[in-house]
Amino acid sequence: MSLTEQEKLGVMLFHKRNQLGLRQADVAKRIHMQTPTISTYECGVVKNITLATRIKIAQVLDLSLEEILYDSEKDCLKLRRLKE
Repeated sequence: MSLTEQEKLGVMLFHKRNQLGLRQADVAKRIHMQTPTISTYECGVVKNITLATRIKIAQVLDLSLEEILYDSEKDCLKLRRLKE
């Protein structure tokens, strides 16, 4: 069974957060949200994360806008190829 786009984004957020040694509470505090909200993002439960929230998360997790806006790595790679 393949992952949904939301789940793929959640996995990316989870791995990047752990790579930076941050807890969900750390991310939540920095973007002025509750810890359970970050958990729902990482679990892929939330279908629509607002642009403003995605930008805040990208800043905290040191992600590019491409990575945070395009839910899958495949979409991100397509966009990069188009730019070249």
